[in-house]
Amino acid sequence: MKVRSSGMKRYMTAGVCLVVLAVVAIARADDVYRKNRRANKLYRNGDYARALELYDEALLEDPDNPKLKMNRGSALYRMQEFGKAEEALKDGLSAQQKGVKADAHYNLGNTLYRQGEQLFASGDQRARRKLEAAREHFIKSLDMRPHDIDTKWNLQLTQNLLEQLRKMEQQQKNRKSNKDDSRSKDQQKQREDDQSDRESKQQQKEEQEQQQKQQQQQPPAGEDGKDEEMEAKPQPRLSDKGPKMSEKEAERMLEQFSDDEKELNKPHRLKMLRGKKPEKDW
Repeated sequence: MKVRSSGMKRYMTAGVCLVVLAVVAIARADDVYRKNRRANKLYRNGDYARALELYDEALLEDPDNPKLKMNRGSALYRMQEFGKAEEALKDGLSAQQKGVKADAHYNLGNTLYRQGEQLFASGDQRARRKLEAAREHFIKSLDMRPHDIDTKWNLQLTQNLLEQLRKMEQQQKNRKSNKDDSRSKDQQKQREDDQSDRESKQQQKEEQEQQQKQQQQQPPAGEDGKDEEMEAKPQPRLSDKGPKMSEKEAERMLEQFSDDEKELNKPHRLKMLRGKKPEKDW
């Protein structure tokens, strides 16, 4: 009897433990339910920050609940914390129910669309990646819920924004190509101008040398008709009554004038002028 009595006590003790655990689990489930319900009410009233706090508290007690994770992501979405919302909503994809998973894809599509929209407005090239990801989630949501009008509408919005982005990228590519072509033409013209300047200088140099040779071949004559030893090049004067210029001064002035003349005759170039929203409550 003692042995049976002892065994019965052990059996009863194990049963009591199971009952206690069940009661604790039920109590915990009720607490999670109450917190989620209060959070949902705050969410509907627009108090998303307080709703988020309650969702977090509920998740501490039931960390694998996909619906709680989606609710948390929804609150973050409403607070425009789109990056955090994306991470929270990804956990909703683990849901087994087809409808819950369809909602998870839908909500992820919304969150990614918002991020892509912001990046698009700021000219950030990462916009394309976000928008393409949003499109994929909307398509997956439609695979599970083919007749959902909201998802179709959001998918169309995403596709329209991607088309705008494609056109902008093409315009930027064309402008860059035109700018490169213009720069290439400017460089070619500059090379041609430089070549023309070099040829002009060479021609003027040859003309000066030819002129000097002709002047050297003419024999100077003195007042008595006899040849005199003097410079072959006549000495220019500033005025009939002023002092005579030396040959070096005359040559220096001639060279200076020649350079100024070429500078004045250079061609001048004109300077070119450098020149309805995807959102759904759940």
